[in-house]
Amino acid sequence: MELKDKIKELRIKNCMTQDQLAERLNVSRQTVSKYELGINEPSIEVLKEMCVIFDCKIDDLITIDNPV
Repeated sequence: MELKDKIKELRIKNCMTQDQLAERLNVSRQTVSKYELGINEPSIEVLKEMCVIFDCKIDDLITIDNPV
């Protein structure tokens, strides 16, 4: 699952709107929308804050593809 999908899934699982998540992250709702659409990716600082909000580890959000 891609980062954009994980962000949306965790937001919905935590019963949050894009506006609510944006407020907690100190970004605009449009920024959250762009994260979920895969247009932009959050900075490492925003990812860390998402982990606090969603009570998860950064590994739960990002997947690093290992070359074969």
